[in-house]
Amino acid sequence: MKKKFAVCLTALMACALFGAEHTKAASVNMTAEATIESAVLSGSQDQSLNFGTIVAAGSAATVTIDASGGGGVLPAVTAGTASVSGGHNGRINVTTTLDANINITYPGSILITITGGGAQTMTINNIAANSTASPMAITTAGPNKIFVGGALQVGAGQVVGTYRNTLVPITFIYE
Repeated sequence: MKKKFAVCLTALMACALFGAEHTKAASVNMTAEATIESAVLSGSQDQSLNFGTIVAAGSAATVTIDASGGGGVLPAVTAGTASVSGGHNGRINVTTTLDANINITYPGSILITITGGGAQTMTINNIAANSTASPMAITTAGPNKIFVGGALQVGAGQVVGTYRNTLVPITFIYE
């Protein structure tokens, strides 16, 4: 028994002596950090909404550009009697620093006024129904394009001239 005790005691002392030599601990203080930046969301008109040249037959007509399915859309007479040539959907380029969805708000209707000082107007309505749907997924890689259309109401006996509105409010915000 004394022999077993002596062997165990010797082994324990050896572990204590040799283990103390080889068992060392280290500690490091690590830095943790984060940088917060504001998300950037901006847009610019790439192409105006242009209903082209319309020849009306004296009765009311509706000329529609349906860009709800994407760009490259030409105007079409959807009610009344008229002919149309040229024209195209509107297009807005959207840039972002965040992959996200945006909500797009279109005006319910707008007036375009004859250029050169007249008071004659025409109404463009159904803008949201004929434009890119909201919400829209956007990415930092792009391209992110909002396509804009609408229905132009040409009045019976509409005064000949060019009609314009340069302040059509289309807004978009992160969802």
